[in-house]
Amino acid sequence: MKIRRIESCFPCICGEFSLAGRLKGRQKSTGVEVFFSAGNLVIYRLGAPDIFFKYRDQKKSTFVLVQGQIYEPFYLGPGMDKKKETLVMPYILEPDLKTLQGSFIIIDYSGMGIEEPKLVITVDKYGMRTVFYYQNKKDNTLYFATHISGIKFLLGEKMPTLSSPSVIHYYHFGFTSCRETLFRDILKIPPASTLTICGGKVRLDKYVNLSELYNPGKYRRMSEFAICTEINRNLETSIQKRVGDKKTLAVALSGGVDSGLIAKKAREMGISVAGYNLAYGLDGLEYDESSRVNRLAGDFDIALRKIAISPRQLIENIEPASSITSEPIAFNDAAMAILFAEAAKDGLDSLWDGDGVDRLFFGMNRHMQYHKLFKLYNRLKPLKLVPQIMSIIKRIKGSKIKKLTILLNNWLDGIPPYPERKLEKNRKYDRDFERYIFDLGIKPSRDSFIKTFPADDVHDMILYFTYQSIGMCPEIFFHSPLELLQYYGMTPVSPFWTDSMVSLALSIPSYFKVKKGKTKYILRKAASIGHNRDYWMLRKIGLQNSYNFIKNTSHGREWQEEWNKGIKESLLYGIVSDHLQGEPVEIPRLLMAYIWFSKNNE
Repeated sequence: MKIRRIESCFPCICGEFSLAGRLKGRQKSTGVEVFFSAGNLVIYRLGAPDIFFKYRDQKKSTFVLVQGQIYEPFYLGPGMDKKKETLVMPYILEPDLKTLQGSFIIIDYSGMGIEEPKLVITVDKYGMRTVFYYQNKKDNTLYFATHISGIKFLLGEKMPTLSSPSVIHYYHFGFTSCRETLFRDILKIPPASTLTICGGKVRLDKYVNLSELYNPGKYRRMSEFAICTEINRNLETSIQKRVGDKKTLAVALSGGVDSGLIAKKAREMGISVAGYNLAYGLDGLEYDESSRVNRLAGDFDIALRKIAISPRQLIENIEPASSITSEPIAFNDAAMAILFAEAAKDGLDSLWDGDGVDRLFFGMNRHMQYHKLFKLYNRLKPLKLVPQIMSIIKRIKGSKIKKLTILLNNWLDGIPPYPERKLEKNRKYDRDFERYIFDLGIKPSRDSFIKTFPADDVHDMILYFTYQSIGMCPEIFFHSPLELLQYYGMTPVSPFWTDSMVSLALSIPSYFKVKKGKTKYILRKAASIGHNRDYWMLRKIGLQNSYNFIKNTSHGREWQEEWNKGIKESLLYGIVSDHLQGEPVEIPRLLMAYIWFSKNNE
């Protein structure tokens, strides 16, 4: 189950666009194909990335390339009938970007015979995929790639150094922002955006905002059952558009509602389902959802395969998995990579999942804790009791109390909560420190939310959490799993991420998400239609942190201690240490970033 070490560049598309004139091109390299060349643009193909559409006219005045899948308003992806390409072409050449749904990158070049050649790169609206780019102002060239290895191929020894703000963001959130990478000036195209290079200028534009999907009036008078029916209808339509001619869906199946509802709905549609379930531990399992998953599999005739891994297997997989991805992976992704490898052995070309649905429907236990705290805060504030409560809390010891103090102080200082933040256990409250982190990681999203949503609704904390979390999903859930699956010749399929479902998640009255103190209440209710209600209302388990699985073993502690020695001497550590100004660095937060950096700079 161990991943092979990649010795060459990850399969990707990369290119260089001169803002000053013609390009000279590069010396030929093994495994590198000049895919397109015209004047000031050269596009290379490294390996065999998943390209499903390309078009160029005979004069090389127009070149269009699509990587990934488009499901609406037409289908473009695996199994596409080549005869239908002529029907797709008009949509691709003049796309109405707001209508396109799927997981895709579009590279569009207009060159020969045009006074100012133009390159436009577009990524899908939910950020399932991204493009990395770097503008070298010395040679007036913009470099781009669908994987970070493409940028490394283009820049060679001229790769920039680490970005201090990005490292600090990673330390506090566990992932990079939607724009920056860990490298200085190597950027990402964020979701629903186009990068345009023309006339010596580089411009980034958003082609749709989530607020355009916000339609609370549609659901304000709708009954609970009607909303559940709408959820099921949207999911069924999405599955139909994505399933193609497949007779069996492979689902990364947990005991939760997200993947479970996908499997249930597929079976109700008459589609066979093969479930792949991950468990930690071989003897005396520490994390095992078998009791739930077996029950679901029995009720809906799902072929189930459980994959149990040991701490040693997980540890052995972390380093090679880190060598595959464009950015540091999470521990849980390293564990899932083992599941991906097993699914690939069964000859699969896609894996369906419910990743990110927790953020759409308020499914995190931590989010629920914030919600309860916010309700308490709103009750205390009119009574002017918050300062008195704060003085009592400060006398109580414990890391959770310290974190609570930070949250309440932030609220008093006008800083709204943001659940993805990793709060410090023992740090004293520092207003300037908290404001810096907020400005670094949250302020752009918060400002956009306030600017684009109705003024009467911006105080809805659940709506705000949903909006903010959607923007963070690409870095948390989409990019690394996509690259790991691509390594095994598969693609992820996420049927919840459609305009109709995201619009519903944003627009329904917030209390439907937390009714009766249940996370994802309305999704649980939708799943329970036609099935045992008690099953879907079981307490949330969720994929537990595999880091805890490792550190609780002697082998895991020894492994981490070895890496800790290098971390303490690293530039990553130095940047964070300077930022914390004498406060201790929580080294485990840097572990996966350091491993990733080490494996990608050998």
